[in-house]
Amino acid sequence: PGAPSADRLCAFGEAMLDHLEEHYDLLWEAERGRHFRLGPYAFRRTHLLLLLRQANPGCDAEMAAEALLALLSPGLFMHLRGERGFELERLKAGWHSAVAGWLTPADASRGPARSDAGDPRPRA
Repeated sequence: PGAPSADRLCAFGEAMLDHLEEHYDLLWEAERGRHFRLGPYAFRRTHLLLLLRQANPGCDAEMAAEALLALLSPGLFMHLRGERGFELERLKAGWHSAVAGWLTPADASRGPARSDAGDPRPRA
């Protein structure tokens, strides 16, 4: 608390990856199936939404939060760590890159800004 939002986003991801590293089995069981409706997922999503909106008010914070949370899913974590052999530090670096991507202001080459986010049709 009190640190810049971008720093808090990075710290959140690192802490979650450490938590997955230490408690994967428990988190896998807790989040199987309908985990999008469970309190922990909703809490993490809300936390990321607030930080993203503070760090970059112009980003689509809802999409960003969902995309970032996907990087912290137990299933993807085990696939990358166990099956692909990614080191924990590589996953953390990937998290930092993903956060940085969402905090960079949108430009014309990256698609519509938040105001167009509700319209799924491609723009010409």
